[in-house]
Amino acid sequence: MRSSAIKGQLFYVVLVVGLFVLMATMFSSTTYDVPGMVIVGMALAIGMGMFLIPRLARGEDQSFLLTLLYLGFAAKMLGSVARLGMSLLFYGFQDVGLYHRRGTEIAGQLYQLDFGGIFENVEVGTEFTEFYTGVVYAFIGPTLYGGFLLFGALSFLGSYFFYKAFRVAFPEARHRLYGWLVFLYPAVVYWPNGIGKDALMALFIGLSAYGAAVLLVRSKFSALVPLSIGLAGCVTIRPHVAGMLVIGLMLAFLLRRGVPEARARVVKLTVLGVGLVLALIATPALLDYVGLNSLSVEDTQAYFAGEEGEGGSAFTAPAMTSPAFFPTAVVTVLFRPFFLVETHNLQAMIQGLDGVVLAMLLAWRFPSLVQALRSFRSSPYIVLILVYLALLMMALMVVANFGTLARERSMVIPMLLMLVALPSRKEIRERQAAEAAVAAEGT
Repeated sequence: MRSSAIKGQLFYVVLVVGLFVLMATMFSSTTYDVPGMVIVGMALAIGMGMFLIPRLARGEDQSFLLTLLYLGFAAKMLGSVARLGMSLLFYGFQDVGLYHRRGTEIAGQLYQLDFGGIFENVEVGTEFTEFYTGVVYAFIGPTLYGGFLLFGALSFLGSYFFYKAFRVAFPEARHRLYGWLVFLYPAVVYWPNGIGKDALMALFIGLSAYGAAVLLVRSKFSALVPLSIGLAGCVTIRPHVAGMLVIGLMLAFLLRRGVPEARARVVKLTVLGVGLVLALIATPALLDYVGLNSLSVEDTQAYFAGEEGEGGSAFTAPAMTSPAFFPTAVVTVLFRPFFLVETHNLQAMIQGLDGVVLAMLLAWRFPSLVQALRSFRSSPYIVLILVYLALLMMALMVVANFGTLARERSMVIPMLLMLVALPSRKEIRERQAAEAAVAAEGT
C-alpha cells in the first residue's frame, strides 16, 4: 500500500512538472519570469505533492482527503495559469504590474537589510500587498509568473483551513460535499488566485475560520494562534473583513449554550474583551479605509446611497434608501451580472455563468439553508457564518463594478458553501433513524 502511494505521488510530481515545462515552452521570453515559473512550479509540485499534502491529509477519512487535496492543488495551479492568461489577454497586468514592480523593489531592500525603507510607506491595503509580494520575491526571485503560482498555493492552503474549520464545527455534516465544493468550485479555483489581495485574503480568512471553529467548539487557547494570524493578516489588507469576523465571533460567544466549564468561560471573556478593545482601536482606521467619514446617519446614508461605477463592467449599486435594499444587495453580490442579460463579453459571461451555477446549487440545497436558519441558536458557528455573510454582503453591495464584485465575492463563497453542506431536517431524521436501528440491532 505504501509502495503504491509513493508511486502515485511520483506520477503526480512528474505530471505536474511536465505540464509546467510544456507551458513554459509556449512563452518566448529572456526575462526571469518564465524560468522562474518553471522553478517555482517544480518546487511546488515536489514540496506540496510529496511532503506537505500527505501530512495535511493525516487523520480520519485520509484516503478521501488525500485524493481531494491532490485534485484541489492541481485545479488551483491550473486556475493560476488561467488567471495569468486572462491578465495577459485582457487586462495587461494593471494592478498586478504595480505589485510586481514594488515587490521587486522591496525584495531588493530586504536583500540589503534596508528595513527602514521598506516600512516607511507600508499602509493597510495595497501597500501591504506589495510588501507581501516583496517577501515572496525575496525567496523565489522577481518572477511574475512564478508569483502567480505561489500565491495560488497560498489560496489553496486557505481552502484547506476552511475544510478543517467545517470538520471541527460540524462533525456530523456532509464533509465530503463541502470538500469537493471548497476545493473545486470554479469561483474558488479561479478568483482568489495570482498576485494580489484575493489569494492572501483566502488564506487569512481560512485561518480565521479554523481558529474560530476550534475556539468555539473545543475552547482551546491554542486556537488563538491561527485566529490571531488570520485576523492580523486580514487587518493588513482589508480591515473591514477582520472587523466582520470579530463581530461574528463575539456574537457567537454571547449566544453559545451548554458549555459550563470554567475554561470555556475564561475563553469567552478573553475573546469578548479582546474583541471589544480591538473594535474600539480599529474603528477609526476602518472608517477611513472604507471611505466613511463617521457613523452618523447622514454619512452612513451617503455611503450606502448607491454608486455609479466606472469602466465597461460598471453598474448602479443598490441604494440603502430602497425598501428592497438588503434582498437586492444579496442578489447583486451572489448572482450578478445575470447571464446573457447583463453579459456582453467573454469575461462577463464567465462571471454570469458562475451566478447561474451558484443559484442552482443553492436551490438544490435549499432545505439545508432553511435548517441552518432554524438551528443557529444551537450552533454558535452558524451565528458566526450568518453575521459574517450579512455584514460582508452589505459592504460589497456598494461595489459598482462587476469585475471587482466577482473577485471580492470569493470572500463570501467558502462560508456560504458551509451552509450548503449542512444536513437538512430530512437528512438529520434519516441519520437518527439509521443510528437508532443500529443501536436496536446491537441490543
